[in-house]
Amino acid sequence: KDVVTLEEVEKSKDMVFLYVRSRTTSDENPLSKNSEKIVNIPLEELQGNLEKLEKNITYVPYCGGEYKSSLTTSWLTAHGLSSKKMYT
Repeated sequence: KDVVTLEEVEKSKDMVFLYVRSRTTSDENPLSKNSEKIVNIPLEELQGNLEKLEKNITYVPYCGGEYKSSLTTSWLTAHGLSSKKMYT
């Protein structure tokens, strides 16, 4: 299954959100209530931070929009990492 729900990520022990919004985005992180389930790496910094991502974790990119999330999912998969899209 390539698409998961917020509830599935929250309940899973091997899935975390990958928050890819840029640091200049003024919006508050809507996922902050689940802070232990969030890795915060802006998309523009992702390539230089791949070593921070664990191979045994499935990452669910989040940015508040479809474009960066889809791009991140494809990019992670191409680099051998597990990634799923979130259905909101």
